[in-house]
Amino acid sequence: MARYIKATPKIAEYLGLTGVRNKLKDGNYLLWQADMLKFGPLADLASTLSKIGAVSLTPEQAKQEQDGKLTTDLPEPADSQFEDSASEPEASTTKTKEA
Repeated sequence: MARYIKATPKIAEYLGLTGVRNKLKDGNYLLWQADMLKFGPLADLASTLSKIGAVSLTPEQAKQEQDGKLTTDLPEPADSQFEDSASEPEASTTKTKEA
């Protein structure tokens, strides 16, 4: 099943996708599963997401994120290269909130 990836603006910029992918209401980006191939094979997607501090969403969750009905916080990236210096301490946990 196809997945969408919620990632920080830093990741979208790194991939050169800020102009072609949807920016969500919380300022993060909704990327495509295939965009993650730059980091390695999709078989390693869980590891890639941990490394860059992103989460995988189902198509339904992605739609709810776009509509502002769901906000999924992003984890801190395991790779310091992808840390966002402007991130808030509470954004370091992964939680899902229904709006």
